Amino acid sequence: MKVFNSVSDLQAASLTAGQLTQTKRYFAGQDGGGATYLIKTAVDYAGTPDGYGDHTLANGNVAVLQIDGALNVRQCGATGDGSTDDTSAIQAALDSGASKVDLTAGTYLITSTLTMSANQTLTGVGILKTASVITMIAASTGCIVEGITIEGNGSGSPISTFKAISVIGADKDNYLSNIRVSNCYVYSYAGYGVYGEFVEDLTINNCTFTDFGFMGVGILSGTNVKCDSLTISDGGTGISGRTYGVAFTRREEDSITDYPRSIDCSVTNSHISNCPTWEALDTHGGESCKFINNIIRGCPIGISIAGADDSVGVETFPALKCEVSNNTVYGVSGSSNGIVVTGASTGYLDQCVINGNTLIESGDDGNNLSGAINIGTYTYGVVISNNTLKDSYAHAIKLSSYNKGFAITGNTIIDTQDSSYSATAGISIRSTNNEGVISGNSIFATGASLNTYTSVRGISCDSYTNVIALGNNSNNFTSAIVGIDARNSYFAFSEDGVKMFNGLGTPEGSVTASSGSVFVNRNGGAGTTLYVKESGTGNTGWVAK
Repeated sequence: MKVFNSVSDLQAASLTAGQLTQTKRYFAGQDGGGATYLIKTAVDYAGTPDGYGDHTLANGNVAVLQIDGALNVRQCGATGDGSTDDTSAIQAALDSGASKVDLTAGTYLITSTLTMSANQTLTGVGILKTASVITMIAASTGCIVEGITIEGNGSGSPISTFKAISVIGADKDNYLSNIRVSNCYVYSYAGYGVYGEFVEDLTINNCTFTDFGFMGVGILSGTNVKCDSLTISDGGTGISGRTYGVAFTRREEDSITDYPRSIDCSVTNSHISNCPTWEALDTHGGESCKFINNIIRGCPIGISIAGADDSVGVETFPALKCEVSNNTVYGVSGSSNGIVVTGASTGYLDQCVINGNTLIESGDDGNNLSGAINIGTYTYGVVISNNTLKDSYAHAIKLSSYNKGFAITGNTIIDTQDSSYSATAGISIRSTNNEGVISGNSIFATGASLNTYTSVRGISCDSYTNVIALGNNSNNFTSAIVGIDARNSYFAFSEDGVKMFNGLGTPEGSVTASSGSVFVNRNGGAGTTLYVKESGTGNTGWVAK
């Protein structure tokens, strides 16, 4: 077998069809580009050689690069010197039909998108680098991107059109699937670390995304996207003032059929820090999305479960059946919310579980509508259980309005604080039309003087339009219970709008209920202990029995 020193020597030769030949290197020195070639006639080749992997010889025959499953990008002429544009050489390697393309040690400058074929692996210890606003790698069904380092175009000017790795299906009927991004290090970029849309069965694990302008991982209309053991840190100023660690959402369009929710997506066992202008973890309109066992620091909002917008920016599609469990969230100097959950004006957020989390110094100092766990509006069946909340600002757990069927149980609340809000509370119902259970919580004031106002109210309710099933809670705040009395407290019983209330005094004119409801006056006597709601839907129609 004839051996040539370089590809240029091979191109200058005249070889007979059917011969096998080799090169020691591609250019010079020990560049790692040596390869084996089979000589074919131009007729048999039936195409135009790309000049990267396959080469036309002096006599018109073609040297065809022999591939045994894997291919080294240097065998297609990539230099890895950090200054030569290696885009075409690497793309030639990806187009070669190799099932595995190896990015060997070196820094590879690219200026346009590298497009992977289906079921292809791109791996190696090399660095991909760009100074352009581009999608760097476009993966397809069955692809694996593993072990590579990506240096982006700098994080100083955030822009959504930069994507280090993209996985984009055609539409709702043509999802890409079965893709893995693992053990990659992506840094200094303006847009997304990984961007996915119309994608299913995508795994992103053991990756680092740092020094970014907009987002670590952004998924639109994704199904079964699993993010595990990620490190995401040091976001920039963001787009419209927002940076994200990971977000599961959909396009802001009117059709939920054409642009489906993200479903069954999760972030687990990850560390997210310093997203300075917005959220660590987020879903807008997601279904069955889970955030479990993550550690979050330095983010104004730790975890957000909210609705997705329509084409005019109105939150129209609420999240459904999401879970936030066993996370640890550290607040940002009194200017953050640990976990935020809210529905959409056009529909209730349904069945969110917030369980076993630890939140330390979360909440927004001076903002009486904030809380370490902040439940907004239009939710149904939210369960807040077994969380530990320490030194929260304003409120440890806060609910706004129209939160139906909530259960706040088994939580441990240790001190609340604020520099200007005098009604800082452990559990606070801050607005109207809420119905739920508060029971089995430990609300403990240590006696420490944390701030101007510390541990003032244990359980607080601002409006008598709320209906609360208040169970036994351990509570030693200065004022244990404020605003919950005969007008809005009931036993934990409800069936088809009919409730059993308890309190002090008469319910007539003060307790709103459906016909058939029952009220027990704990301070009553003969003829003033038991009342039945016999007519109407307002706060009248109560009859003593």
